[in-house]
Amino acid sequence: MVELCPCGTAFAFHNLPHVDQYPSSDPLSSYQVRTKGKTMKALMGRGSSYSGDHVELSDGGDDFASSYGVGAVLSTKFTYPAGPDESIVLTPEREALWRRWLDLYEQNMLTTGEYRGELYDIGFDKPEAHAVAKGAALHYAFYAQRWDGAVELRGLGRGRYRLTDPFSGTPLGTVDARHNTVKLAFERFQLVVAEPIG
Repeated sequence: MVELCPCGTAFAFHNLPHVDQYPSSDPLSSYQVRTKGKTMKALMGRGSSYSGDHVELSDGGDDFASSYGVGAVLSTKFTYPAGPDESIVLTPEREALWRRWLDLYEQNMLTTGEYRGELYDIGFDKPEAHAVAKGAALHYAFYAQRWDGAVELRGLGRGRYRLTDPFSGTPLGTVDARHNTVKLAFERFQLVVAEPIG
């Protein structure tokens, strides 16, 4: 694997064909992780690999949801059992949270899915939304400081879909392409997987 990281700067387009994986390159926020993911997947096309880079640089230092939701490789750095920077020490609490995210990542491997960047506009759709198709399922990720209202699940095919929150395992109902809205209430993020019924 060849990874290029122009830390904190933009990528030069002539490098794109020669690199296997692009990271978010020292992001300053979770929003940057997501928008750069959307942009890089558009530039690199199908089969591209994008890394959310250091999760400790995301909002709260623990926002794996931003990388997971755009189909990015989850990554971070840490020291154990101690280190010069206490903010990156692998504590038991951090390890439990990271294990939960990494298990979900390995279970679904959205990095090998198709990022459906055409379904949502990052500037105008509220809440911010991303979708990744993997097999017959669609994986949605919604982001907002706080949201309480309906969201539209775009890109559904024929038939009915069972909705689940893959992070918590909570069932969220059923939808189809004609009746494709679901009411959500969340803070920071909400993941939804839509799986065909039958």
